[in-house]
Amino acid sequence: MNVWDFVASIPEVTVERTAETATSWLLFAPVEVFKIHKPVRVENADLTALPQRQKVPGNELKMGQVFAKTVYKKVRALKTGGKIFEYALEMRRIPEQTNLLECLFRKTLTDTDVRRIGQTLAKAHVKSGTNVKAKVFGSVDSLQERILGLLTRFNDETFSIFLPHYERAALEGELTSWVEAHAKFLKERMNRSKVKHIHGDAHAVNVYVEKESISFLDARQDVEGMYGDILFDLAALTKDFRSFREDANDTRLARDYMGKNTTQHEAEPRRIDEMLARPPRLQEHTD
Repeated sequence: MNVWDFVASIPEVTVERTAETATSWLLFAPVEVFKIHKPVRVENADLTALPQRQKVPGNELKMGQVFAKTVYKKVRALKTGGKIFEYALEMRRIPEQTNLLECLFRKTLTDTDVRRIGQTLAKAHVKSGTNVKAKVFGSVDSLQERILGLLTRFNDETFSIFLPHYERAALEGELTSWVEAHAKFLKERMNRSKVKHIHGDAHAVNVYVEKESISFLDARQDVEGMYGDILFDLAALTKDFRSFREDANDTRLARDYMGKNTTQHEAEPRRIDEMLARPPRLQEHTD
């Protein structure tokens, strides 16, 4: 399938340029972007069949309307000769200069922007689903298995590249001990619906700061969305703020997130601080 076949199926739209990733084609029009999934097999899904390529953008639309309501519009059937041959996710095109990473580089963020980012993420977490959390994260043991399972995806060569200062067995031991030490707290998080649909990749590169709205794009799609602790998303943003030495904004972000998340944390910020003060030792080891 040629990407221009898709362009021909949307004659009322003027496509200015196209782009391609490993799993999708992107068509950029003046005010819209169309995302079309390729018929390929990926780690968590088989997209070779058309019904599945209809389902995946549908799930992406559902999550997108939680984390970027003004961006994700609809799933559009593409036809030729009156017959559906593909599906496209239609989105509003956002100015690149509003990307949070660009704002951090240029140091153009205002206090109000930071507050809006924290509040927007909190509201999204309040809205996101929890219906299958027990199935996915049924116990601390299953959570521990999933964490350790992530390490098994790294072969020895990849492990040595990304974690050059660790031995695999030692890191597995540290992670296991950390989960066991905080088992009670982690179980409380699950029971109190803090484990739910999350964005899963809430880094600055996926956040757009417009005057009218804050948008978190490209939520992780592990089959039907990514499940995890809602603080995972906050941690991703906090990491990026700290990378740019935005310590004051880091504090504002956390405060406004905690204050706006009406599923509420009560005394959790203090408890979380205590927990994070003793994480697995992931700083570089020196000889």
